[in-house]
This record gives sequence, C-alpha cells and structure tokens, in this order.
Amino acid sequence: MILKLDKTTIIEIHHTYPTLTNDEWIKFDASWNDLILADYDKKNNANVATLTQSEIRDIILGMEI
Repeated sequence: MILKLDKTTIIEIHHTYPTLTNDEWIKFDASWNDLILADYDKKNNANVATLTQSEIRDIILGMEI
C-alpha cells in the first residue's frame, strides 16, 4: 500500500496526505521503508539483508553511508 487513493479516501482540506488510521499509517511506513531499501539495493548492488540497523536507518533518512 503506497497511498493508492480511490473515491472513498478522505483527505481533509488542510492536509496533504489522506486521513488514515494508526494501523494504516504503520502499514504505509513499513511498505515505504521496504521501497526505499529495495531502491538502495538496486542502485548500489548491495544486499539489504547484510546491512546493520544503523545503516538501514541512515539509508531511510537519506544520509550517505
């Protein structure tokens, strides 16, 4: 689920992102992190499974490692 919107999705007038429940945001966050790591893996030919938690955090936050 990477924010696929449909007619039932509620977006408040003063919000940029849709109104989601906490569980929906947690699922979105996990899939977004997976997408970022998959992109890093593809661009750098690195195995994500061998990265440390610190390296994963740095990649997700956009820092150079």
